[in-house]
Amino acid sequence: TLHKWPTKIETKEIYAGIKLLIISVILLPLLPNHGYGPWQAINPHWIWWMVVLLSGLSFIGYILIKYLGEDKGTMLTAITGGLASSTAVTLSLAQLAHQQKKVFSRIFIAGILTASSIMFIRVAIEVAVVNASLLTPLWIPLTVMLVLSLAGGIWLWRNHQYLNDEHPPIEINNPLQFLTALQFGLLLGVILLLTTAMEQWYGDQGIYLLALFSGLMDVDAITLSLSRMVKEGTDHNVATLGILIAVISNTLVKAGLFVFWAGFEKSKTLIWMILLISVAGLASLLPFI
Repeated sequence: TLHKWPTKIETKEIYAGIKLLIISVILLPLLPNHGYGPWQAINPHWIWWMVVLLSGLSFIGYILIKYLGEDKGTMLTAITGGLASSTAVTLSLAQLAHQQKKVFSRIFIAGILTASSIMFIRVAIEVAVVNASLLTPLWIPLTVMLVLSLAGGIWLWRNHQYLNDEHPPIEINNPLQFLTALQFGLLLGVILLLTTAMEQWYGDQGIYLLALFSGLMDVDAITLSLSRMVKEGTDHNVATLGILIAVISNTLVKAGLFVFWAGFEKSKTLIWMILLISVAGLASLLPFI
């Protein structure tokens, strides 16, 4: 068994592991750990540490998909795929649902809910690494949304009709391409600068607006930015609500993607479930802010 494992490792995976070592062990210690630019908002060391963190999480997801295989079915693929990219899982399942009969949409919606639930866990990990004090109010809505998503996914999975044993192919590329890491680092720097600027210029409302639009593209960057800004004086409640707004915005985008690709008729169940999850998450936070 041990001898078989090395034969399954591809060259690109070896290179990916080397890249992970380079960006973490070699590059990270060389970067200055203090602020630059307006309001001293750009910290190269911290930004690159976040790149290393997210690259590591994505690499774990890639390895799980590659070596556990898709033979475990849609739900296992959704779980492992959600760690790397829940949006990629959503697009893949939505496109396949578009080609299938209506009854099939249930299992695909179950996969999307399960993959999306991984995002809540990822956000909690990111907050815990950067600023664990934010978890005190934030863990409640994240837990509520996580439980509802998993419960909905499991319920749909157990009650759907098995017409065949096919499951959707999820294509997730190697996440450790150096250009991808640079793009995320640039995005994080821009989000961090904009978040600080919006707070300075427009106060709390500016942060909420930026969180809303940032969540449409990526929930990680705004989560990491707001978590760090609390250490520099941003109000805990403002940062907590901003992160939750981004999470809900990103969740609603996934529903929109499924509606666009699979059609409204096949998406009704997903729409009301996503709305329920979002409202419950927001409502569970309001008493604490």
